[in-house]
Order: sequence, then C-alpha cells, then structure tokens
Amino acid sequence: MSSQSEIYAFIDAVKTRLTTNTATIGSPTVYERDDKPFKVADGTMELPILYVIPLADAGDEIDMQWNTDSLEHDFKFSILGYYEAAVADLNSSAGLTQRRLILGYLFNIVDLFKGTGAFITSGNIYSASLEQGYFDDKGVIVAGGIITFSVKLMTA
Repeated sequence: MSSQSEIYAFIDAVKTRLTTNTATIGSPTVYERDDKPFKVADGTMELPILYVIPLADAGDEIDMQWNTDSLEHDFKFSILGYYEAAVADLNSSAGLTQRRLILGYLFNIVDLFKGTGAFITSGNIYSASLEQGYFDDKGVIVAGGIITFSVKLMTA
C-alpha cells in the first residue's frame, strides 16, 4: 500500500474512533483540517467541535529502510477540541466546573488511543501531549484544548 493510502487510512480510522465514542468525549462533531482553524466555528451553536489535523507540527519524518521497499513514517497529528463559550469568571466555581469537564473530555480522548488502542491500521501511537486553554474566536472566548499524538507507521 502506498504511503498516501496508509496515512489516509490511519487518519480515517482516528476520525472513526472519535465519532464512535462521542458520548465520552462531549458529543462533538468531528472534522479533518490541514491546519489550526482560522475560525473555530460558525457561532457557539455549532460547538462542540473536534478537528483532526494530520501531519501537525514538524510534518512527517520518513526513514527509508535499507534494501527494502518499506518506509517508516514518524509524524504527529493533533486533535483540537472546542467545547463551549468560556464562563465569564474563570476563577468562579462555574469556571472550575467547566475546566474540569473539558479536561475530562480531553483525557477521555487520550484514553481512546492508549494500550491496545494505540495500534491503528499500520500505525502505532507512542506518545501524546495535552494542553487545555481558551481560544479567541473573533471576540468570543471558547474553552477547549489541543492533544498532539506521535505516531510511527510502516508502509511497504
């Protein structure tokens, strides 16, 4: 299978895993993007949203296997989650509740790709990083987070 086909199959499998487990991750709509979105959503009515971004950060580092047609791809992909308009007072109990709710969704996403779930098609997820924060969407502050996964994938 070509590198292109393997990468596409991997990303499609990630999106499928997210869409089949929406109840535990906040019931978002899942999209694929090639960069961080300039505009988060068409208004807060569209939230929550997850964006799967293939080849995030440094792109794909490809190891040409000597004397074989195999390639080892080492790349990152990100999942950006935008959940809801931020609570007005981030230091209030409502702010704490919102942060913990969204952090729980983000950790549930990470959990979807751990252990035996780290193997997707011909790829193996070997690490993840998570950031929680607030994003300015044209004057509306939206609560969410970014998870970046590192993957090794073999193609032949």
